[in-house]
Amino acid sequence: MKFPDYVRPFAPNLIACGFVTCLLANRYMGFMIFFLAVPLVPWLFYSIWSVIRKPTIRPPTLVRMGIWLLGVTVILVAHAYMNAEARKEEQRVVGKIEAYIAQHGSCPATLATVGVDKDEVRNVLGMNAYVCEDGKPMFFYGSTYVPFEMENYDFTQHRWSHVYE
Repeated sequence: MKFPDYVRPFAPNLIACGFVTCLLANRYMGFMIFFLAVPLVPWLFYSIWSVIRKPTIRPPTLVRMGIWLLGVTVILVAHAYMNAEARKEEQRVVGKIEAYIAQHGSCPATLATVGVDKDEVRNVLGMNAYVCEDGKPMFFYGSTYVPFEMENYDFTQHRWSHVYE
């Protein structure tokens, strides 16, 4: 692949940042940004120092810094959006479950009982489960930014809790 002359000096940064951004902007991968920060933060500080001390390298260094800062911003915005959408969907599902409990005095056997499509919920929340065990409902889903952690709804206290595994 041949890059134009004005892009060629930035191609390695564009390719690496694009790959990292595509990888880390996925569900359950938000925690990996801390591993990205290990090399990126010292490099950014060194780049700031270089921009101040060496005016001749200022433009290309600022472009490289901008590429990586844009990539990190895209990752953070993607995870914030996924988390907001998950919160909206979970509140919708919990609202229907609580309305059913208030009307019937017991928890619904399945989400389909309250008119919630399990596949639709899975598309928004990812990994999730609803169980009615011993007359007590339990609804949880996987955290959108960290694997192996769950958001669990407590139907007795009417609040969400983050469960660390």
